[in-house]
Amino acid sequence: MADVRSSAGVPAVAAFAGLSSVDGTPIVIDSTTGLAYILLSGAVTQLPGGPYTPASFTQYGVILGGGTGPLTVTAVGATNTLLHGNTGAAPTYSAVVEGDFGFTDITTANASINAHGLLPKLSNVSTQFLNGVGAFATIPSGATTIDSGSLPAATTKDVTIPATYAYIIIEGVGVSSNTATRTPLVQPNADSTAGNYPGVIFSSNLTAYSVKALASLMEGVNQTAAQTCTFSCYLFGYAAGGQKMFISHHKSTSDNFDYTVAGFYTSATVVSTVRYLWNGTGNFDAGTYAVYGMS
Repeated sequence: MADVRSSAGVPAVAAFAGLSSVDGTPIVIDSTTGLAYILLSGAVTQLPGGPYTPASFTQYGVILGGGTGPLTVTAVGATNTLLHGNTGAAPTYSAVVEGDFGFTDITTANASINAHGLLPKLSNVSTQFLNGVGAFATIPSGATTIDSGSLPAATTKDVTIPATYAYIIIEGVGVSSNTATRTPLVQPNADSTAGNYPGVIFSSNLTAYSVKALASLMEGVNQTAAQTCTFSCYLFGYAAGGQKMFISHHKSTSDNFDYTVAGFYTSATVVSTVRYLWNGTGNFDAGTYAVYGMS
């Protein structure tokens, strides 16, 4: 730095070497006048304000212009703090707070598969979640309703099944007939051959099992016209040839026992329809049906 002398001709650099600096350039104070100087762009420049003493400059503090007043220096900032502005007053160091972030609608700092980052903007869709590649996606339900509704006042109800699922679920709720001594049946492809449904029946009122006898994915107890039943059938591998495993459950207000059936549908034909019907004459007069495709 150039030789800056006091009014008495005493080199100030020698007198005040080692004082505070700006970006490594020393600040020199004239020992007589108290004025401060610094070398900027090769020229000795007087700092505004003053007079100063060496104690006026705090190591690692920030020099603040005071307008028409003297320069001041902030206190030393602690680790992991920022210099926060204060309207009409000197800034101070304090911890980082939420208000320091000026978030905008850009994705530059979003997290990725390669680095940590910010959360993407929310999609405003309550059924979505943030997946592993940083995108919002709809949660797979696993079940698709193929058809559902009220059972018609007819002897049968047929539902067409697309060959796009791993297995299907066939349900009936509150099902009743207008004719006594009936139990509902479920037949793939309207197949009425009893020998194509080998299986066993487990009943909650029996300690042993019995062999299936009806052409249906399920069997239960006969019920009167005023009684209802609820059932569900699971048919696996329906879209392929060969044997197709099924499991079903039936419960009627006739006896309130549970009937579980397990067996195989042995037809080699791909299942394209499912039929709801009774094991005799009579129409449906109550109840709902639903068929679901499971991925």
